[in-house]
Amino acid sequence: MLRGGTWVRTPRSQRSRFHTAYARAELKARKGQRGIWGQLCPGAPPNAGVGRGPVAAPAPSPALWPWEPATPDPSQPSGVGLVLAAKGFERPLYVTGRPGATGLIVVEQRGLIRVARDGAPLPRPFLDLTAVVSQAGGERGLLGLAFHPDHAINGLFYVNYVDSADSTRIVEYYAPPGTDVATPESSRVILTLPQPEKNHNGGHLAFGRDRMLYAALGDGGNSKEGQNLASLFGAILRIDVAGRPYRVPVGNPFSGTPGARGEIWAFGLRNPWRFSFDRVGDAMWIGDVGESMREEINFRASGAGGANFGWRAFEGTLPSTGTLAPYPHVPPVTEYSTGPNCSVTGGYVYRGAAVPGLYGKYVYSDYCSGKFWTLDPANPALPPVEITGSLGESVQFVTSFGEDLSGELHVIGGGGKVYRFAATASAG
Repeated sequence: MLRGGTWVRTPRSQRSRFHTAYARAELKARKGQRGIWGQLCPGAPPNAGVGRGPVAAPAPSPALWPWEPATPDPSQPSGVGLVLAAKGFERPLYVTGRPGATGLIVVEQRGLIRVARDGAPLPRPFLDLTAVVSQAGGERGLLGLAFHPDHAINGLFYVNYVDSADSTRIVEYYAPPGTDVATPESSRVILTLPQPEKNHNGGHLAFGRDRMLYAALGDGGNSKEGQNLASLFGAILRIDVAGRPYRVPVGNPFSGTPGARGEIWAFGLRNPWRFSFDRVGDAMWIGDVGESMREEINFRASGAGGANFGWRAFEGTLPSTGTLAPYPHVPPVTEYSTGPNCSVTGGYVYRGAAVPGLYGKYVYSDYCSGKFWTLDPANPALPPVEITGSLGESVQFVTSFGEDLSGELHVIGGGGKVYRFAATASAG
């Protein structure tokens, strides 16, 4: 504290009281939408919101963006392997880093978000949602998590889960910066969508460099949606969470199209379980789970909305049942057959420093076979390269990939374990 031009250290008890009072006031302001929490983004009309047309996004803040590419370390060997990074989780489905904090964040399907340090989860969860998420298993439960680009300052983050009534919910929460525990009472529902079936819920969330939130939704499990722009099923949405509850951003391809939902960024997907953005160029990579013939990886350059990936008229590049909507079909950048494969797990383009032999390659896997492949984004016509045998670890039931803040790539396998890609002496 500054007193009379001299810095005086405030007693710890006084600092604690200050932070507690500040957190309570902040939470109260958010609930009442007062102060900064109630302000619209710069340039937005006073009553902007869902159904009122697109709204300009706030100006980017590049200095606050936490997901920058690294420079490969040339001193590291060129081989690619896997090492155990953390264990002790129950049904983990996603791993990521938290801006402004250390360690890994691991999402458990049962509804817990855990902080992992020194290879194990902390005893107290970051957030406990077990009372509100579905415990029925299968493809339901807590499925996705995304931290706001300014999370280190504003403490906001977003979860995607299927609740006990089988509705998809995207919800905002707040965690005080500098702590390891979120505030459960801070919830603000962004979107609710009743699910017609028990599967194909999608679930992934991620912010693009445009600071918009992207959300993956499967076809609802009945395999009828995908080509219907009046439905949010079978699509990736792009929304501005600064709205109440959200806004349709400027640039969304179907905003203003009669009979279409303006939230849709891309459609024609069966179950886009995991997608990601390349830290270089912000291109989107999507792993879309097939039905019985093809598992596919889809690609779109940064800002290229409006893609129709074909389902249910196509499964991969193969014709299926269904009628294609009057928008050009964008075929997958690569695909593979089912048996012994069954469910593609979309990954990331590696942009970390520690594994130079993997730098710039898109890495993905299959849940059933445990196979790993890389794809070269610079030469997408080249066939994928299988790297399973060189990894040094046999990883089954791959549910997800994820990056930490520095861009190091992790993967979740069976047995509640999280692995990290590492450089090895022998090239794969």
